[in-house]
Amino acid sequence: MTSRTMTTRDDFDSLIKLAEQYESDLHSLNVSWRQAQERLNKSFRAKWFIHRAVIPVAIVSGVHSDRILSDILIREVSNPRALVMWIAYQTGNIGYSSMGRIMNRDHSTVRHAIQVAGDNIAAKSGSMYTMFVDVCDLEDQWH
Repeated sequence: MTSRTMTTRDDFDSLIKLAEQYESDLHSLNVSWRQAQERLNKSFRAKWFIHRAVIPVAIVSGVHSDRILSDILIREVSNPRALVMWIAYQTGNIGYSSMGRIMNRDHSTVRHAIQVAGDNIAAKSGSMYTMFVDVCDLEDQWH
């Protein structure tokens, strides 16, 4: 009878250990799932703010939205792109790295573009300021 009790107790202990391991695995899986969901939501939010800024800037600047999001390095495209980054940064509070991944740019390039666009808008001079005013007028017409 003692050996049977011992076996039952051993079985019970191993079941408890298995349940604890399962609970631990489930917890880590749940945490990983939550982190993946948060990253996905953050990425979607960043893309939404960028694409929301691209449309009015493309209309005002006359540069197609595909060109704004492309790797083209000419000024007629880079100024509208910088304005898109600045608007998305201001309205969506998107990080430089996140925006860089979406816009195919390094985070330092994004930071510089946002700074240049912000400086031009603050100084109320240059083509970026004019585009910004036109984008604001267009946004007012839509709402």
